[in-house]
Amino acid sequence: MAPEAALGNVQEIDARADVYSLGAILHRILTGDFPFEFKTFPEYVRKLLKGVTEIAGTPPGLGRICLKALARDKADRYETVGALADALRAWQRESAIDREVDALSTEGEATLAAAEGLEGDALVRQLDRAMAMSVRILELRPDNERAEALGNRAREMRAGAMAQRERAARSRLLRRVGVVGLVAATAATLLVAFLLDDKRRDAESARVREEAQRVRAEKQRAAAESLADFMIHDLHDGLVSVGRLDLLAQVSRKSLEYYRGLPIEDVSDEVRASRALALGRIGEVLVASGDLDEALATCVESQTVYETLVAAAPTNREWQQGLATALNRTGDVHQETGDLDAALAVFRRSAEIRRRLDDEQDLTRSLDRVATILVRRGERDTARALYLESLRIRRRLATQSPEDLDTRAALAKSLEHVGDIALQTDGLSAGVEHYEECLAIRQQLRTEQPDDPERQAEVASVVFRIAHCRGLAGDAAAALEGYRQSLVIYRRLVDLDPSKSFWQRNLSLSLGRVAGRLKDAGDTDGARAHFVEALDVKRRLARRDPSNTRAQHDVGTALIGLADLAKSANQIPEALVSYNEALAIARQLVALDDVNTEWQSDLTTALSRIGQIRHHTGRHEAARKDLEEGLSVALALTQRDAANVEWQSEVALAHDRLGALAQDMKDQPRALVHFTQSVDVRRRIVGLDAQNLAAAASLAWALGKLGSTARTLGDGEAALAYFTESLPIHRDIATRDATPSRRRELALSLYNIGTGRESAGRQDDALLALREAEWIHAHIAAYANEHRYWAEAYQRVLAAVGPSEAYDHLTIGYGLYAEKDFAAAAAEFARGLKNESLRADLARGHLYNGVCAAALAGEHDKALEWLTEDLRRRREEMPPALFAAHLTHAMSNDPDLASLRELDSFQRLFAGD
Repeated sequence: MAPEAALGNVQEIDARADVYSLGAILHRILTGDFPFEFKTFPEYVRKLLKGVTEIAGTPPGLGRICLKALARDKADRYETVGALADALRAWQRESAIDREVDALSTEGEATLAAAEGLEGDALVRQLDRAMAMSVRILELRPDNERAEALGNRAREMRAGAMAQRERAARSRLLRRVGVVGLVAATAATLLVAFLLDDKRRDAESARVREEAQRVRAEKQRAAAESLADFMIHDLHDGLVSVGRLDLLAQVSRKSLEYYRGLPIEDVSDEVRASRALALGRIGEVLVASGDLDEALATCVESQTVYETLVAAAPTNREWQQGLATALNRTGDVHQETGDLDAALAVFRRSAEIRRRLDDEQDLTRSLDRVATILVRRGERDTARALYLESLRIRRRLATQSPEDLDTRAALAKSLEHVGDIALQTDGLSAGVEHYEECLAIRQQLRTEQPDDPERQAEVASVVFRIAHCRGLAGDAAAALEGYRQSLVIYRRLVDLDPSKSFWQRNLSLSLGRVAGRLKDAGDTDGARAHFVEALDVKRRLARRDPSNTRAQHDVGTALIGLADLAKSANQIPEALVSYNEALAIARQLVALDDVNTEWQSDLTTALSRIGQIRHHTGRHEAARKDLEEGLSVALALTQRDAANVEWQSEVALAHDRLGALAQDMKDQPRALVHFTQSVDVRRRIVGLDAQNLAAAASLAWALGKLGSTARTLGDGEAALAYFTESLPIHRDIATRDATPSRRRELALSLYNIGTGRESAGRQDDALLALREAEWIHAHIAAYANEHRYWAEAYQRVLAAVGPSEAYDHLTIGYGLYAEKDFAAAAAEFARGLKNESLRADLARGHLYNGVCAAALAGEHDKALEWLTEDLRRRREEMPPALFAAHLTHAMSNDPDLASLRELDSFQRLFAGD
């Protein structure tokens, strides 16, 4: 119990008393003992007043938090329980960081020690791991000297290892060239010695010269291809592991120039296959760096070579596998440029080859690619079947080879894909279930491969998706935290390799989601900063490669977010500029491919936003045109997939906005039609996913709009039915999300029901609903310390139910007292204390507040009457020592009682008269 509560200072009790109690619980958890041990009450009071000064044997940070919560003076404690919780969470985060830093430092030093006995590639990989751990530690603790020493030592050793490997590579190359030269020289010598005939000397000399030239050319080609092979394969892996995609792109282009300069017709099929493989790897690098035009040409070239080889030797399994891989690479580029038909065609060819070869692991990659295109085309059922087939195969393979990291990574990818589909078809819980299983696998993989940036990117991807689910479930704080986690990872990856467009894109997506959550939380400045940064990243990607339609789409979505923020700040011209630019992008993309559902969705969103602005600026006809076009696009999407919650929501929103527009145009019948259709759609959405809090809230809101419109048209019975249907939904939402805004929505629903019942002549039922609504408003006001509104709300409750509720009067008294309206407060306390059944309980604190209110209002007789009763009851009910403590407090220098202490009757009261 807090000191102010134990000593009877009831008027001083507030949220900080709860903080003290939680501090005592924390003390017991940390030490096994209560803050104080005592045998008598006076001993307890002495220790309580002395306070807790130290907590031995606990982590320093945690001990300081506990001491602050147990501060004797409440002004020294945390303001609220939430502030205490924030402090504990902050300590947990810092403690977790310290533990991670210690673990990484120990592991990094052990890794460096183990590297002493290695050489070659194994040594380089071990040193790269140590450097990655050093970088991670410095991200967490920038001034960590242990990490700096670890990184410096690893870099020195790696520089030596690379120099040694380079010397060895040169030595091998020289040996190869030397052998070739020796063979050539010997052959030439034998030839010349054998052909000494004068008649053939000239011809043989010419042939020897030609052979020498051929040997030199072959030697140069062998050296060049050896170097190219090293750059494309060994160097590729090394540069990817350290995030230097920019250098890799330069190396790839140099290799590409060499291969395209060679005559392909005079080499063996094996050499052609090797070059086709190299071209494919080069294409991958060009895709990742955003050069899609060059990437497409390179991938198609690789595909063409493999097709020629397979046509000549259709039973060669290796070349068929190479062709399937080349087809996937070509399809990846088509997908990035927005040519979904071309991408789908080559992906399906790849899947057919994989099935024929019974190559299960690679088959799943092709199946995933086909399914991804089908999702974007709106063919979700077929896509779902393919994703599930891929998941089944990968589960079996992972069970058979649990140590295979690539197999486990592929399983996690399948879980992510199936989670995406399940989120739309089976609801939030199904989506989250798959995402969380995926996250567990990826976190383990990141632990096992801490220096692999792709593992970090995979974790960020699924964290982002789980955050989205948390937002749909109404947990805004968890959603924001998840988006921020993904943002931190992508920032680190982009810093590691700014040239990798995939990471840049995901960085921008995380920025946009964080901005949206900050906007919802009222942090306009933070939201704007994140939206602007996201837009800058997306514009940069779009400028890097104008043929990348996905980058263009991303620019449009960022413009929508920034415009939404400007609109909420009433910056209408700025918002309209961004909306129109987003609309132009969407129209351009749809003109390229009207099958792409993602771009269709962008189009209906932009039209809807512009229609809203024109509505609010009085351009009603133009607004109706935009909104109806947006509705038609959304309806076309739902015809492709009626179970798609996102598209159904777009339809419902379009009806909502058209209904609001019809109301402003004084066309209530048309408004009723649109609101009715909105409710029908939202009922279907909730039926598809009952756990989606946002969908339930939208349905409740739409029912309210429909009820209000029906009431305006004079159909009170229908209005009451709609309001009544919305009430249990509002109750459920307020239970799951007890924020003031949700509770106000519940109160509004009760008001509507109350007025509807009143109109129907059901006065008693009406009063019940109205009284509950006022109670909710009063509680919200009390929570926010809006004392005047608090008192007024309770007065409205009393006006509805009559004067018999004593606690209501006392609550009004507290509100008026806080507002310093002491006379009115004393009057309310007097009304509340008329209820004799409550007087014994009220004597424990409520009477004393009435005494103070009456004293400050100058009503000394009433104050002394209540104080006399208060002290009499305390004498009867309290131990003598506790009563003495209360008496001492009452006689102390309490400013509220200053006017009473000057009265003789007050002195006689405490003298025992």
